[in-house]
Amino acid sequence: MSLVTTYLKGVQKHFSTREKEQFCFVHGATPDDIEELKTTYPLCPDSVIEFLSIVDGTNGRIYNKDYVDITVLADLEQYPHSLLSVQEILKERDYDETTFKRYMDDTVTTEDSLKDFVDIDPKVDVNISLKHALCFSVGINGSACLYIDFNPTQEGKIGQIISYEHDPDLHIVIADNFDEYLQLLINQDFSFMTEKDDDE
Repeated sequence: MSLVTTYLKGVQKHFSTREKEQFCFVHGATPDDIEELKTTYPLCPDSVIEFLSIVDGTNGRIYNKDYVDITVLADLEQYPHSLLSVQEILKERDYDETTFKRYMDDTVTTEDSLKDFVDIDPKVDVNISLKHALCFSVGINGSACLYIDFNPTQEGKIGQIISYEHDPDLHIVIADNFDEYLQLLINQDFSFMTEKDDDE
């Protein structure tokens, strides 16, 4: 059994009744969408491809007129996230802005001054456009997301997972790669799912 299969079997054990009903509608991305994703992100991990080949998004996704809105991922602070579909991931490339430019204004004019407003991991290059990172999930309130970073600093690793959060703002590395990230959530026994009521 692959890590992705193990993960999906584990997370489903924590679904509410409503989530179980919705998950029955889920299917994987089309071969054409998968091919476009691989062409756009040549370094996309095989485990991400496998995940999306089984589940093509849970973020208010419509599957054959059936609505699916389920949190199946999380950051390491247990803040729930939904998985983006392949088309949503590709759409994120429209956001062509560096982390530095996102915050630059009259008071943020240098990388040193940026650190006064944002917690930036030294493994994250603030001068690389976010369009080059693969955004694969979004937090339940829309102000947090997770990226696969293919352009780290010399201190980081290609494929590292960046957690972005707003208020307080931070860009921190939470795992060296996607497989390690999934394993961390498995090791935490999917605790981001355990507070739900069964009738949700």
